[in-house]
Amino acid sequence: MGDKLEMEQLFAECIGTYIFFMCILQSSDPLPVAIGLLAAIYIFGKVSGGFFNTTLTIIMYLKGTIDVVKMFAYIAAQIVGGVLALATWKILNNK
Repeated sequence: MGDKLEMEQLFAECIGTYIFFMCILQSSDPLPVAIGLLAAIYIFGKVSGGFFNTTLTIIMYLKGTIDVVKMFAYIAAQIVGGVLALATWKILNNK
């Protein structure tokens, strides 16, 4: 992961959050959600750390694993991923 913030990390957080949130929106059953999260972590974990959750991102900052700039950048990427997932879900479900 390193200390340097890279665009690949932000892209990974955005797409990983998108995958995770799409699974949440599509199913209330925990198994598909867990599988989706595991897939996102497997695909993007080595790039960004696989946080995909603002709470975990804040905890990692408080723990000292990431700096404040990376924390806010990750949170912004996660919000974008979540909004894109919701927009996609609404389009797919005619809502």
